[in-house]
Amino acid sequence: MNNQNHNPHEVNLLDMRRELDQAQDAGGEGNAPLPLAKVGSNPVPLVMFDYRAVSVPVHHLKSAQYRGFLRCSGTGCILCAAQYGRWTKVVFPVYNPLTIRVELLAVDDQRDPGSALAQILEILGNDPAEMVLLLMRQVNFNFAIMEKKMPSSMRPDQQVIDHFKAERERGLDLASIYPQMDNEQLMNVPEIAMLLELGNE
Repeated sequence: MNNQNHNPHEVNLLDMRRELDQAQDAGGEGNAPLPLAKVGSNPVPLVMFDYRAVSVPVHHLKSAQYRGFLRCSGTGCILCAAQYGRWTKVVFPVYNPLTIRVELLAVDDQRDPGSALAQILEILGNDPAEMVLLLMRQVNFNFAIMEKKMPSSMRPDQQVIDHFKAERERGLDLASIYPQMDNEQLMNVPEIAMLLELGNE
């Protein structure tokens, strides 16, 4: 006979981790997200080949269970109700000649002079079929972005590009780079539950 009593307030962190992994893998119509382009203090070459981006509202969660950006669920979002800050990320595909794959570049939706998005928009041409080589680096949270003449060694592998385009046509959701947790999962995060309780007083 099993004498263990189940506490309804008890949360298994491994279960939450699995749920989060499932949320990360369930982008769009079941497509796993592409890798995020990593831009640090060392310059990284990235080729823009598709000007169609997606705008993704996100919250930043910093807790023992999860740390990072989560997609806002919109109407009825628990994180909005708990007054977590909300940002908008602009996500678009880029070809990384160093990794020879398509990755996703995510920048803040800020168009102030010097912001990453403002610099990219200033560089882009008028032809959506034009490929543009960006050399990007990030220092102290600021991006430095330059356009470079594209050497033949950095031109995208057409098979890689065609594969991405086919996946996108089949419903690949670029927003899936950010995981999304439902309200029930979020309510199991103690910090969020406490902030909601304070907001209801």
